[in-house]
Amino acid sequence: MLTGFLLGHALCTAAADDSPPTPFVLDVQKRPLFAVPALEGWSNQRFSGETDYESVEGIAPDPLRQVHARACGTASGRVLDIELDPQTWRYLRWSWQIEQPVSVDDVHVRSGDDFTARVYVVFSEGWARWRATSLVYVWGESDAPSTVWRNPFADQAMMMATTRGSAGAGWTVVERDLVADYRAAFDRDPPRIIAIAIMTDADQTGATAFARYGDLEILRTSGSTR
Repeated sequence: MLTGFLLGHALCTAAADDSPPTPFVLDVQKRPLFAVPALEGWSNQRFSGETDYESVEGIAPDPLRQVHARACGTASGRVLDIELDPQTWRYLRWSWQIEQPVSVDDVHVRSGDDFTARVYVVFSEGWARWRATSLVYVWGESDAPSTVWRNPFADQAMMMATTRGSAGAGWTVVERDLVADYRAAFDRDPPRIIAIAIMTDADQTGATAFARYGDLEILRTSGSTR
């Protein structure tokens, strides 16, 4: 169920569904969020034009479930509606790779709010969907801020540059403690998770950006391999 999905640029409203589909096989310790094909069960969230997203099956040691995203002056994301308790499902892990980065001068202002790769976790309490908050993990340039900053379009979205670097760095694995990150960003414990999203966008700069996302999953315990 997702109403009032917060995706960085704005607070948007999506259709409610009391029984969201769960196209994944659940494991006792981890839950894959990319299905086969990877974007099965994910909806489109459009802001400015259409970023192209393609599901790709990888070959080990590369991620087996991948999404390739290309933005050409566009901004749209893919969203998975999901209901999870972050105290139980506490860790988010994924891989990503940058092929063609977008470059901005200042990520703190609206004209600089373009990122080659973003992963969102959206939280909300009870039925107050319009009060949704989100953690936005981004791939930033080498000089990207190391601190948390507010998204210039939405105060309820807190940005974190979890990977820094240029193109050609290969696949980078990221694992985040959602409870710790939410406390650092909002100074309180997180409410329930209501959505996960990815977005590659270049609408502010009009540039072209290309990123790959791989094996996105949520875990009960850090580093779980089961």
